[in-house]
Amino acid sequence: PPHPAPPCSTRGAVGDASDSGKMGAREIWVWDPVDGQPFVHPAEVPSENEALARARFVDKVCGPRSYKITQAQLLDKKGNIAMIARSDGSNHEVPKSRILPWYEGLLLLQEIEAQKPPPSWFTSELKAVLDQERVKYSKAGLSGGLYTERRLLEVAITGAKF
Repeated sequence: PPHPAPPCSTRGAVGDASDSGKMGAREIWVWDPVDGQPFVHPAEVPSENEALARARFVDKVCGPRSYKITQAQLLDKKGNIAMIARSDGSNHEVPKSRILPWYEGLLLLQEIEAQKPPPSWFTSELKAVLDQERVKYSKAGLSGGLYTERRLLEVAITGAKF
């Protein structure tokens, strides 16, 4: 039997073709630093910040020890900037590189939950969101393979179509 499609089109990645200009608010996840410090993209080498370089490369403060995801609503986007609304009622702009599609965030939370022990930011509220979404996909479960397949159908061009 066919599996239900992950919600790629309604909660897809920022930058999808269906995601241009003004839009209705939709659920997303936002990458945030755990310690409340200004966000520094994990791919950036902190060559100008010795303390951050030490934390990343010597103390191995990386991954879920240094970054978390938080729920938000994507309100609008222009260029590389997205306007989001947080659950505390605040609205602000973030670089699109900090936006994570809803389903992809659920897959991440599923893996975080499996860590023993999970990081301190994985709260009972996040577990409740994850459990609630699992109910929606109870037949197939949250599937990384299915999500990847659906995403590739929307963005990859191969063979005769290329």
